[in-house]
Amino acid sequence: MQKAAGEIASASHLSPKSSEKPGKDIVESLVEAKASSRQVEASIKAIRAGEEVIGSILDVMA
Repeated sequence: MQKAAGEIASASHLSPKSSEKPGKDIVESLVEAKASSRQVEASIKAIRAGEEVIGSILDVMA
């Protein structure tokens, strides 16, 4: 995510790569940043679900 953020911050619209449309790099970086954000959200949900399962197991064992 930090890499994508750095690419967004350093993107130059004045000198795009000759074979690409202006702004294509920034769009790709924004998509990568959003994908990273979604991965973090999914990981958090998985951890919370695991915590709930552990809590339920401990309740049953008690």
